[in-house]
Amino acid sequence: MSAKRGVTPEMLEACLRALEQGQAVEAILARYPAEQAEELAALLRVAQHSRQAAANLRVPLAGRARSRALLLDRAAREALAPSRPRLHLAWGSLAVLLVLLLSLVVTTFASAQALPGQPLYPLKRAAEAVQYNLTTRPEARLALAEALDQRRAQEVQALIRQGQSVEVRFAGFLMQGETGLWEANRIPLLFSPSQEALARSLEGAYVDVEGVVEPFLGVRVQRLELQLLRVHGTLAEVTPDYLRLDGLTLWLGPATQHRGTLRVGQSVSATVVRLAEDRFLALVVQGQGERAGPTPDFSATPWREFRQSLPKELPTRPAQLPPAQRISPPGQGKSTPQPGPSPRFEATRERTQEAEKSPEPTRTLRPSKTPKPTEEKSEAHETPRPTNPEAGDHEERD
Repeated sequence: MSAKRGVTPEMLEACLRALEQGQAVEAILARYPAEQAEELAALLRVAQHSRQAAANLRVPLAGRARSRALLLDRAAREALAPSRPRLHLAWGSLAVLLVLLLSLVVTTFASAQALPGQPLYPLKRAAEAVQYNLTTRPEARLALAEALDQRRAQEVQALIRQGQSVEVRFAGFLMQGETGLWEANRIPLLFSPSQEALARSLEGAYVDVEGVVEPFLGVRVQRLELQLLRVHGTLAEVTPDYLRLDGLTLWLGPATQHRGTLRVGQSVSATVVRLAEDRFLALVVQGQGERAGPTPDFSATPWREFRQSLPKELPTRPAQLPPAQRISPPGQGKSTPQPGPSPRFEATRERTQEAEKSPEPTRTLRPSKTPKPTEEKSEAHETPRPTNPEAGDHEERD
């Protein structure tokens, strides 16, 4: 067997040195024959990708030296290995794939700490988007959306403390403090005079905010709108007041739009807004047999109109709201669960009835009929009877 005429360690070292000096990969490969250039191209592209990812990481010099030594050692072993024509391309492709996968894992881990404006931040958002799109259960999807919103808020707070001016996007409940300062998710918001009216119409709502960080102050708002989330699930229960998609309870209000037919067991989609923690209002409910239409524009509707007809007691987590319990309709207060029949309850009821009937014996006295002796006395007075009672008795016996 003849030795493979491949890439030598010296050749790879020279190419890596040229790559570090800023030379283009194409210019480096042009110096070598086609067979060697093909193998070098894969190795150099992997090295170039790793350098771009590592530029944002603080890797010790000793670690870089070890990586370089391992790469050169591999090239030396391949240069002395016997020729395997059929497995050569497969092994090279597998090695490149493994290196790329390793680089992707390292880069993804490093991107988790990235902030807006940093090179790895788009990769962080892309990984989050994949995770969100793969989450199908409605309650888990909304929980993940809230967790991502909290992550965005932490990023913005870090940028404000660091004094960096970067474009950001986050979400939270829009509130106005006692001092008149607006905030969302504990982040101060800076509005222009023309934006004050919009802010007041959305006060208390869960909103999406886009703007630019003002160092050490807050976020100067460029765009403010009601956050709309879309969920899909199987309809488990529907009433005039609320519906359930799998384990998620959605409140229905006067502003809710129904499209198509709603039947238990069918697939349903809904556009919802957050009312409070783990509480949601459905604005659009899309049933079966109806094509999905565009989401209505709710930007012109003040938030107080969405909430004005809703009761104070709203559906909460499924564990706190069993299927048998009914939510009180607007204006009728909170429903109270009725206790089931029990022997003690029946005995108490019987005793109560007996207590109610206890006054009946007093009716036997019948005070109204007391004048009867007077009537008998008057009858005795009218009949001429002897005064001797014994004589009277003898006459009656005869």
